[in-house]
Amino acid sequence: MGRCRNESTLTRYWSRLLSSGLLTLDKVAVIHSFILEEDGDSGHGFSTKKSDIVNIWKQQHGLNVYKNCASSPDLALIESCWQPVKQRLRKYPHWDDRTTKELIVEGWNESINREFINTRVASMLDRLQAVLDGNGQMTGY
Repeated sequence: MGRCRNESTLTRYWSRLLSSGLLTLDKVAVIHSFILEEDGDSGHGFSTKKSDIVNIWKQQHGLNVYKNCASSPDLALIESCWQPVKQRLRKYPHWDDRTTKELIVEGWNESINREFINTRVASMLDRLQAVLDGNGQMTGY
């Protein structure tokens, strides 16, 4: 069952981001040092299997990828950006996809703005130092 779910996730990721034209190399070629940062989610295509359409696409198109730790709130900024959204989801009951999507969008729009993200980016040196000081253990971030 997990294998089917993973293949479905790979297919969705490939079709929505890579093959849709949302992320195209001519768009990122302007930024010569562009590197796509992803966590270790299996849907992002970090497998060496021949059936991994996401990984194959990235290799064929020369897309540089940095694989960050999966679910590492200390070093993966996106994890801390999702925190207010996840808190909103826990606060309100949601039993169907439509309600869940509405809560996610509301939580993002109410909590996530440029200042919020810039604050997280500015904290990266402190975050990294805290991880180093803690010998890789979880920190307070």
